[in-house]
Amino acid sequence: MAGAKETTTTRSARASPDQDQERGPECSRRDWPRILWYDLPILGYVLLFEQSSLPAYAVLREQLKRALEWRREIWKRVRALPNERLGWFG
Repeated sequence: MAGAKETTTTRSARASPDQDQERGPECSRRDWPRILWYDLPILGYVLLFEQSSLPAYAVLREQLKRALEWRREIWKRVRALPNERLGWFG
């Protein structure tokens, strides 16, 4: 296709895998204030009005270590550039 903008890059033209991994979690760190702003009222509601859901927070706490290990494993396998990844979600 003449005039089509090429979106793929070679591995040599990309950032190193270590740089890719460093940039990825930064995106989620940037979003923590918004995430907390969203989740804290939910926790407050559960504490005040829906105590039957509190055991789910215990399960979350128990599974957190496993989830973080899984997340680290996933980030090790990332091949897309940070800008490409952000494009998937917004």
